Amino acid sequence: MKKFMLFFLLLFTLPLSALAVDTIKLTAIVDNPSPRVGERINYTIQADYTGSLPDIVPPDFDGVEVVGGPSVSTSVQIINMTVSKSQTFSYVLRPTRPGPVTISPASLKLKGRTISSNSVSLDVLSNNNPQVNPTPGKASGNQNQAVAPTGQGDKLPEVFLTAVTDKSTLTKLDMAVVTYKLYLRVNVLNYEVAKLPQATGFWIEEFPVSARPVLEDVTVRGQPYKVATIRKIGVFPTRSGSLNLDPLTVDVTIERPGRRGRDSFFDDPFFGSRGQRVTQSISSDPLSLNVRDFPAGAPASFSGDVGSLEMSVTYDKRELAQNDAITVKVAISGRGYLKSIDAPKLELPSGFEQFAPTVEDNVSLVGEAMRGKKTFTYLVIPRRSGSFKLSPVNFSYYDPGAGSYKTVSGGGLDLTITPAIGSEQNNYSGRSPAEVTLLDSDIRFVKALSTPLTRNSVPPYRSPLFFFLLALAPVAFVGGIGWEKYIEKLHANPVLVRRRKASEAMRKALLEADKFAAERNALKAAETAAKGLSELTCAVIDEPTAGLTIDLVRRRLADLGAEPSLIEQTVQLLGETDRIRFGGSGQTLQDIESLMNLFKETAASLERLK
Repeated sequence: MKKFMLFFLLLFTLPLSALAVDTIKLTAIVDNPSPRVGERINYTIQADYTGSLPDIVPPDFDGVEVVGGPSVSTSVQIINMTVSKSQTFSYVLRPTRPGPVTISPASLKLKGRTISSNSVSLDVLSNNNPQVNPTPGKASGNQNQAVAPTGQGDKLPEVFLTAVTDKSTLTKLDMAVVTYKLYLRVNVLNYEVAKLPQATGFWIEEFPVSARPVLEDVTVRGQPYKVATIRKIGVFPTRSGSLNLDPLTVDVTIERPGRRGRDSFFDDPFFGSRGQRVTQSISSDPLSLNVRDFPAGAPASFSGDVGSLEMSVTYDKRELAQNDAITVKVAISGRGYLKSIDAPKLELPSGFEQFAPTVEDNVSLVGEAMRGKKTFTYLVIPRRSGSFKLSPVNFSYYDPGAGSYKTVSGGGLDLTITPAIGSEQNNYSGRSPAEVTLLDSDIRFVKALSTPLTRNSVPPYRSPLFFFLLALAPVAFVGGIGWEKYIEKLHANPVLVRRRKASEAMRKALLEADKFAAERNALKAAETAAKGLSELTCAVIDEPTAGLTIDLVRRRLADLGAEPSLIEQTVQLLGETDRIRFGGSGQTLQDIESLMNLFKETAASLERLK
């Protein structure tokens, strides 16, 4: 009877279970439907489902740029024996154009049918940068005045970026200085270059700029701003015509005003408030330069060099023996793009051998120009004796300041070559480099053996070593299989794999931080060690690096049984970079070494947590 009832129950329940289908609902949301161009927003796809979840096809993201993601999180609920699951896929997006933007639906395939989410509409606001031309003037508070042209609207953005050049018309290979300035009237915690400008047709040289920019007060349309020079470059056009320099894009993290603080990136009381943090991208306007070609009438020795230059030629001897060497040094110094100068040509008498010169650069960007010296060292070997006259070296360049070509000459020498011992006049007794190479690779003749070959008394396949290697083969095979299983087991646990990689990355970061510490660069040492510690901490607590917060670190480390002292020590070290940046560079070598030891102790303690 029991068997009959069980059969009857299965007969009616199996068809019902076969009719059950998985239910899936996709929902797309965005945290800010009206962002500005370049401002970061969070886009989330939420999947509520029962059963299993197929792969989700993300939208095309037309009109926005994917900055980060996707980061995935999953939650499961069981209510009255009913299991419901939810999985979210989060992206960080950045709008690239103003106006309406529609993000298409995400979708997935389930048993032959397509399930789609809703589309998301954005109303992207423009982020026009007013062109600012600061000019000194008088204003209340002893600020400088900055005048912006009309046509930009009355409302100015809180943060904008400008690119200013010292000249818009120049000659090919002359230098124009481009300065990028950041204007702000909110608290800026940090900034980083997101996209360097495309500079097709230019050679670019970077001027040194302080990592802690100096803030100046300016007034733009009656509103007070702080301005900082964040980048300064020298551009050298390599062709004539109208050349464009693309915009520079910078990601800035700003903070809305709140309670007072002293953790601003620029460390200024005017920007010392703390509040809501927002990261947005801002871009400068493109620059257009009119580049003139070289005028007609260039001298024969002109090879395209530009600047205000001088040349000197020196010889290390005036009399030498045949096949001996004389050193000729040609030094070109002054202002201009010295890196592009090629070696001048030496006019030598016949029978003189010249080797390719060695080049030494000592060039730097000073003030508003590139200055320095470039030295070419030639090695010359006379292959015959007698009295010879070395011609002067000629070098021509174009001076954009004078608007004309100039030629400088240097050197010229009466040289006496005495015959080499055992040589005859006009006889090349020395061997050229090609001859030396030929002799070194010449035929090696076959030589007869001093003793005849003999047969081995025991064949190799009968020796004890042969049988030992033969028996070792299956042992090595079994050991290889065991090692493979061990490696597969290690890689099967993604948490252990992540912790092992994070530990290796932390050791490398500490080695690199020690190098910066030896150079007394406390900021770079702390940044490098803190980055490795952040990765290690996220691996230990099994949390993604994005969105890491202090409260999350404290809570997860406490769950792992970490000591309170270790938790606080980890939290303090993660913020050590900002403390050093804002506190100045007054750390002694002993302070830096103590800081590095603290990083090492904390990393070792975190690695011991289970």
